Amino acid sequence: MNAMPAPLNREGFAPLGARRLLVLGGIGLILVGMIFGDIFAVFVLHQNAGHVGSSLAGAAQAALAGDSAAVLSHFRDVGGFLENRGTKVDTHVHVIDFGYLALMLAIIQPWVALSEAAKKRLAALLISGAALLPVGVFLIHYVGLAYSPLEAIG
Repeated sequence: MNAMPAPLNREGFAPLGARRLLVLGGIGLILVGMIFGDIFAVFVLHQNAGHVGSSLAGAAQAALAGDSAAVLSHFRDVGGFLENRGTKVDTHVHVIDFGYLALMLAIIQPWVALSEAAKKRLAALLISGAALLPVGVFLIHYVGLAYSPLEAIG
């Protein structure tokens, strides 16, 4: 006798539920992070490496010439290029990490002892925060921390 497989439990993956929001948001975040990383690698990473190399060469030439102000200027340029690179790498990594976190949270949703409405609100909060935090990290290079509410990091 052929035994029919048990029907899938569709309650745990409701059309507008927290799990679906976390899965779709997580996949979306991972894709956005990977696309941003590709764009960053093509348009920023390699050009910055060239600028860093030429600035270091300029600093070495200025040091040989005994021009300490030019050496300082070249090293300041190197710092700017490395900060630009660092904020783009951090943005790319944060978006992807939040995507994986959302997928992990979708897996453990059945064991979370909250109402479905609370789970959905928390899932939406995570996805919106996961989109907002990397934007802030990206803007650090352009806006800086001068307007930070905390004096210690401003």
